[in-house]
Amino acid sequence: MDFRSYRKLAYYPLIFVAVLLFLVFNLLEFELQSEEGKIDNLSDAIWYSIVTLTTVGYGDMVPTSTGGRAIGYVLIFLSLGVYGLLIGQISTVMANIKEHKKLGMYGTDFEDHIVVIGWTQFGKTVIDQLIKAGRKVAIVTRNRDNIDLLKELYQDRNLFVLYSDYENFELLEKVNIRKSNTALSTLLMTLKNWFIY
Repeated sequence: MDFRSYRKLAYYPLIFVAVLLFLVFNLLEFELQSEEGKIDNLSDAIWYSIVTLTTVGYGDMVPTSTGGRAIGYVLIFLSLGVYGLLIGQISTVMANIKEHKKLGMYGTDFEDHIVVIGWTQFGKTVIDQLIKAGRKVAIVTRNRDNIDLLKELYQDRNLFVLYSDYENFELLEKVNIRKSNTALSTLLMTLKNWFIY
């Protein structure tokens, strides 16, 4: 997510608070005009609104006016939206974390490992032997489809896969190349400046 998306997200709580305050003040106004109203100050109106929004509903205070009850209904429906939005945001964050982990964006702490750049048939043969020998292997692939294939082929903790362009040296640092034993390219192309730090 970029900065604009975060900025846009910041507006939602502000709008929510503005709507909530509008409802609270109107609730208080309706209840003060009612002879039977139990909500007779701002703190009671805020208390009722929060208890209703969180679906706790103690029942210690209830609006008696028609306008107050209408605002109560609005608060009940808002609570559904708040929970839906909250659950949606949490699930989105969790899905993003899972996807970033799958793509290797959090890096690895492997040391004395082998870094293999590119996924080819030759690379598969090399990696097969390395995994059988108990070596830790970090694979860099620019084909997203290879990630699931590699995880399925080598269901091992000694394997780390990074989805990256081969020339993005900042991302390539996530394979902990400085602490690797060996780095080899299984591609026909050569990587410029690969060993220059």
